[in-house]
Amino acid sequence: MCSSCRPPALALLLALSLAPMACGGGEPPRSAILVTLDTTRWDALSAHGVHPGVTPNLDALAAEGVLYEFAHTVAPITLPAHASMLTGLYPPRHTVRDNGFQPLPAAAVTLAEAAQAEGIQTAAFVASTVLDQAFGLDQGFATFSAPPRRTQQTTTHFVERTGTAVVLDALEWLGARDRARPFFLWVHLFDPHEPYTPPPKFLKVTEKNRTYYGEVAYIDEAVGILVDALRKDGTLAEATMIVVSDHGESLFEHQEATHSHFCYESTLKVPLLIRYPDGSPAGERSAEVVSVVDVYPTLLEAMGLSVASALDGVSLFHRAVPAGRGAYFEAYTGFIAFGWSPLAGWLDAKGKYIHSSAPEFYDLAADPDETKNVLPEGRIDLRPYRAALAAIGSESPLATDRAAGIAADVLEAIQGLGYAAAGPLPAPIPPPLQDTGLPSPASMVGTYRTCQQALALVEAGRLEEARSAFQKVLVENPRNWLALERLGLCYVNLQKPDEAIPLLRRVVAEGPQRAGTYYNLGICLFSVGQRDRNVPPVKEGIDALRQAVRLDTAEPIFLRDLAAMLRATGQTAEADECDRRLAALPGAR
Repeated sequence: MCSSCRPPALALLLALSLAPMACGGGEPPRSAILVTLDTTRWDALSAHGVHPGVTPNLDALAAEGVLYEFAHTVAPITLPAHASMLTGLYPPRHTVRDNGFQPLPAAAVTLAEAAQAEGIQTAAFVASTVLDQAFGLDQGFATFSAPPRRTQQTTTHFVERTGTAVVLDALEWLGARDRARPFFLWVHLFDPHEPYTPPPKFLKVTEKNRTYYGEVAYIDEAVGILVDALRKDGTLAEATMIVVSDHGESLFEHQEATHSHFCYESTLKVPLLIRYPDGSPAGERSAEVVSVVDVYPTLLEAMGLSVASALDGVSLFHRAVPAGRGAYFEAYTGFIAFGWSPLAGWLDAKGKYIHSSAPEFYDLAADPDETKNVLPEGRIDLRPYRAALAAIGSESPLATDRAAGIAADVLEAIQGLGYAAAGPLPAPIPPPLQDTGLPSPASMVGTYRTCQQALALVEAGRLEEARSAFQKVLVENPRNWLALERLGLCYVNLQKPDEAIPLLRRVVAEGPQRAGTYYNLGICLFSVGQRDRNVPPVKEGIDALRQAVRLDTAEPIFLRDLAAMLRATGQTAEADECDRRLAALPGAR
């Protein structure tokens, strides 16, 4: 029985053994390499036979190892998926449910921490701020190289590092490491994430969706550079390597342009391969049910470390998975950002159950494209699937022992990647089977498209048109916090603070607790209060700025404007304290 199917009574045992232990056989630890391909569909790997010629380097690597043909992510979004890879836990247990919200708790024992405890050198090279140190995945990495948090770029898309730049950075570290000691290396490649802008030479790899697959071809070249270097200096013969994607990309399948909102195979099914140091078993393929949560125990065993029993993942290291194994998945982005029903599900060799306010079941063997929900036919016994989800919901999460605030510039960078609801999580987060009474994501597709169009209008400076579009969204989807906040910002930018205030008040009262929302509310209240010589709005505005500073202690603009408000109302002592904190910030400006 897989760990996620344990009876709920065993949940009390989960805290007993989360940490891995050194192997007892006296063998020295070994090296391991994890390469994660962000936003890479399972069928983008040409070895699967759908798009030939796109990934020759990955295909060659797969031919030297084991290719898993039925691998799935835990969530179609970057941070939760990587958190599961590095902890061996499903999102309800490690508590990272979306990008830009709760960091990985310090109570988690990551792969890097387990390796470092045994004297293994650790290093990570990530390509995007979505995996910034602020979100806790740097735990245990002696070297954690990530893009700078701030940029002078004026577009909404944050500058990520290219695959080549990340690989060259990693190779520099490999060249300088202590060759007498084993190492654990994580390399993260981000290029296939929208917007797709591959080098021109890669636009010829395929005709359909050529910019996306061109990006995949580009990271394949980067992987080739890494593998060639490892092969030439003998390192590849000493290390187990896993290559896996965190999630796929819909490319408008099921009416989803990118990812994170639905749980269909286009974003949930991922490429996963293992290459062992001796290159055997070469060319093996497996149709077993495996998950990205298996990366943790597999690489622990590959490095010679014992695997704790209280994990959701299972080790794939030279072994088959347990018979009848199933895997959990979820998508809470719609719940957090848009007020939709959360998605949670369980899949096994017999099919795939997606639980929401409009449940779905797909026979993936007969219908791999998920064109027909067979639940209405009444022939599916959902009890095993619901029992598995109930067991997941009953397990105790890690203690969320970090401060909630994430720096505003990091959140803005993540929002620029399209994850617009970043900030502290709203509470409470419902367990997988809870009935929320909210609309299903599938029923909100048209509304979501309107919301995306409104965001594009804001980007183009067409604020009146954007305002109208956001109002339409809110008629159909009143709990869409993103639309509500951005409508408020439209009014702010249109110099209509009186109309922005009730919208922003509702967001901070009921939606995600973002420092930026409190800041904009505070600015509006203070300006209205000063204009009307009305003391209560002035006081409320200052309180809102104080809350913005509490949520994000490192944003200079918040401290600067709070100091100005305090000084304008005669509160000079507190204003001076804000000035002192501002001057103490790194790189204060």
